[in-house]
Amino acid sequence: MRYIDKTVNKAPDVYYRKLREKKLDKTSLLAGEHPGLNGDRLFKRVKNMWAYDHLFLPSLIREQGFVCCSCGCSIEKDSVTMEHVLPKGDARYRHLVGEYENLLVSCQGGRDIPIDEVTGLPLYTRSYYLQHCDASKGEDEIPITPYDKDCESRFTYEIDGKISYDPADTDAWTTIRVLRLDSPYLEQSRKDEIENAIYDGEGKMLSPDELEKQFDRMMSKDRLGHYHTYHFVVASVILGLF
Repeated sequence: MRYIDKTVNKAPDVYYRKLREKKLDKTSLLAGEHPGLNGDRLFKRVKNMWAYDHLFLPSLIREQGFVCCSCGCSIEKDSVTMEHVLPKGDARYRHLVGEYENLLVSCQGGRDIPIDEVTGLPLYTRSYYLQHCDASKGEDEIPITPYDKDCESRFTYEIDGKISYDPADTDAWTTIRVLRLDSPYLEQSRKDEIENAIYDGEGKMLSPDELEKQFDRMMSKDRLGHYHTYHFVVASVILGLF
């Protein structure tokens, strides 16, 4: 999980203006606008706005460095889902359906199993390619979110791609289970990226100096504003080697 500081950026002004015009902003919804519409139906109206698709969504993806806020895999505009930290399906949070403060960008999370282009058959079994991240969370709340400043330190990763946590940290355990961050597919994907980052072409571990450079690379965006896929996972493993 990667920490997202919502105090640094804000949504485009035109997005806020369109929310207010359509009475989909927090103030309007708290005042009772659109009675009878639940959070799901309200969010469909938000997504239909031009400013959402062309300005707001791309700005969120850039803010996160083009990686999923939960698992850290690479994402692009055509392969993401909007995650409500406080679930839009809960009537208590209906007023937050379009608010920047409550929205993050998540990967598709295994909603669609990739298809082999030659055979037309699924590349993975469902038991291996479980739904994860927002797809797994659904309308549940998680005790640790990307808004928590210590969220990254609550989880560590092993060279084999497994995710670890302090056994006494029940919130970390719950978060992992709800988001299925320990799914076989994610473990294998993390393992592949970790090995590519810390071993050379002959299978030998990089020198301390080379590992330090890799760590710096993982913690920095490239010239296009992208983090490396699973960047905080690889960084956690490298730190554990010293």
